[in-house]
Amino acid sequence: MKHIGFFLSLLGLLGLLLPQTLYAQPSTTYWFEGYVYGNATDKAEQRAAYLPVVLALASAPKNYVAITVTDGAGFFSFRGTQIDINKQYILTLLYGGARNENYKCLRFDAAPSLKGAVASDIKTRVRSDFYTTTAIPLAKQKGTTALKTVLGKNPALQLKAGVYYLKGKKGLLAIFVNGKRYYDKEFLTLLEGLTVDQVASARILRFKVANKFVPGVLDIKLKQGESVPLNTSRKFVPLPKK
Repeated sequence: MKHIGFFLSLLGLLGLLLPQTLYAQPSTTYWFEGYVYGNATDKAEQRAAYLPVVLALASAPKNYVAITVTDGAGFFSFRGTQIDINKQYILTLLYGGARNENYKCLRFDAAPSLKGAVASDIKTRVRSDFYTTTAIPLAKQKGTTALKTVLGKNPALQLKAGVYYLKGKKGLLAIFVNGKRYYDKEFLTLLEGLTVDQVASARILRFKVANKFVPGVLDIKLKQGESVPLNTSRKFVPLPKK
């Protein structure tokens, strides 16, 4: 009987511990996303475009959980990144060195009933002094020239296994067309049939303080097509600085 009593007590203890153990496991059910903006939310020039944003645990800020780059509207998302919703995370704007800014993400003692994105807006001074710009010359190209041909001849770019890199730099180049993020296969598909006469401008942004994950941005503006929306109807609630 003593053994039975001990066994039942053990089961009861496991019953208390198991939900907490399951809850503590990393999950993609929730993720942090938001906009980085300045003094106004309804002006494109007051959105922090093409800015690297890092997600990390507050207890280990130098160990990146994930990194992304804001789009033309200043939007970023860490959807698909596993997080523990009951732990404290921080978001870092990678301006470079001492200019980096840290913000505290929302932390929950219990999982929110609504699953999905956790609003993580950041209000800051919008700046563009963290990168250098090099225009990709298009004016002297024939209008019927394929854009992929121009990119292929650019000495700063390298195409390897369907992926564009900055020559001599580690990490993947972030690619944006009309402010929208494009990934490898998606961008290669877009390039098919895209000619110079359809392009308004193309430029390469190099981050002044390099990181080994994303060294810069390829920014392409087309003559037709809308830019990414600013989503001005959103209720912006900025995170506190760490």
